[in-house]
Amino acid sequence: MLDFLIEHDQEEPYLDFKETVDIAKGSSFPELAKDFLAFLNYGGGLILIGFRDKSRSPHEADKKYKRQYIPVGLSEDFHIDAADLQSKCNSFCVHPVTLEYKEFHRMFDNQDRKFAAIYVPPSTEIVKAAKSGTYVDTSGRKHSPFSVSDVLFRRGTQSVPGSKSEREFIAKRILDSQYQLSVLSGKPDRIRETVVSNIFGVSFKDRMIWVGTSRSFLNYQGVSGRIPKEFVSKKWGEMTVSFEDLSNPMNPLWNTVETSSIEVQSLDDWLNDEDRRRIVIALLNKELGFLARRKGLARFEKTWRYYYPCSSDSLSKTWKPKFKKGSELTVAKKTYIPKLKRDMFIHLAVHAVFTAVDNRTFLCLSPTLILTADGITPAFGEKEGAVLTSLLHNRYNQAYLNNVLFWIQQFADEDDKIGLAHGRVQVSARSVESVVPVGLLADRPVSERIPEIVQGESPR
Repeated sequence: MLDFLIEHDQEEPYLDFKETVDIAKGSSFPELAKDFLAFLNYGGGLILIGFRDKSRSPHEADKKYKRQYIPVGLSEDFHIDAADLQSKCNSFCVHPVTLEYKEFHRMFDNQDRKFAAIYVPPSTEIVKAAKSGTYVDTSGRKHSPFSVSDVLFRRGTQSVPGSKSEREFIAKRILDSQYQLSVLSGKPDRIRETVVSNIFGVSFKDRMIWVGTSRSFLNYQGVSGRIPKEFVSKKWGEMTVSFEDLSNPMNPLWNTVETSSIEVQSLDDWLNDEDRRRIVIALLNKELGFLARRKGLARFEKTWRYYYPCSSDSLSKTWKPKFKKGSELTVAKKTYIPKLKRDMFIHLAVHAVFTAVDNRTFLCLSPTLILTADGITPAFGEKEGAVLTSLLHNRYNQAYLNNVLFWIQQFADEDDKIGLAHGRVQVSARSVESVVPVGLLADRPVSERIPEIVQGESPR
């Protein structure tokens, strides 16, 4: 679980990254308490400690990292007493809650680094702040992240005072949890639920990868030119890496490498090595990017977020939901955004990246939204980010699952798999499922449309 969340490298309503925490008297602990109270009401969550947010880092070297949350680790003398943490957190709520705290080590950049994790369980009642979260920072400035009696909630990746509808959601979740407890006579671990994930298994025709020394010039059919996009490779130092057979003279990539240096290597060896695993993942992402372009999807700059461009006021796609024969889904629509005081296009989008756990590989699809001014070019900035946060906060379980299923169908068409690298790599169109002995969060009923851009409505 921890390894998957670390690799996920993205904050969620249930997940928060922090560089460090301090529970000493007079510290900024109320900032942590704010997340603690919000997770309780939302339905539980995890806080991973030892990860620096690249976007807020003052260090120039951090900008070179591809990760958003850099695993800088904690000093070896860092330690939080679990009982003290428990006591400090419980001082902000009326009824005590049992937290779980763990310190652990992981290898990054060939260094053994220390990290910590805090698990916050779901509450069995609406939790209000028992006291104000006021503190004074080292410069003497006073901060109040929350006030007494605030009902905090996770809205997107922020911990904020809950709205009326969010309070109603908390109450419904608690009622469902209490019902489960009553049915099971106080033993909720007997509930067995099938959890549908947003990850899809990857298989390889033969678990091999081709490598060769890159040539300093390109001689394709006797002329310098571009390799057809469907033949995907990745440069790694002086080497060219590909799932394609580099030893085949009919392969356009054959002319890009020194033929005497071509060899085929074990894919498992590459996946078990941290540096080479990154190359394999980058190669898979590049393969998917080519497939996305073929299907008419646009990509947001250098990120792996895909969306449909829109040349009219709206765009819809037909797809087959899990329990319906067919449905129309609005994937882009032009609408007025009050916070920006202008018309913008809201696009359904997906962050699609490959990830490796041990020597197993998965495609992870995380539905999101993108704003554009013209239906094509993404708009980004502080104000646009605030709008997206407000739009995304009500994307709950059912809507999320529908969007995951929609996007996997866009890549796979109506097939049961996605074929990459001319069939050498296959991604299952059926997500990984687990049967786990836990109850699930309550969920709001939602339609398959984007609720923020239904005809006649404006985003709030």
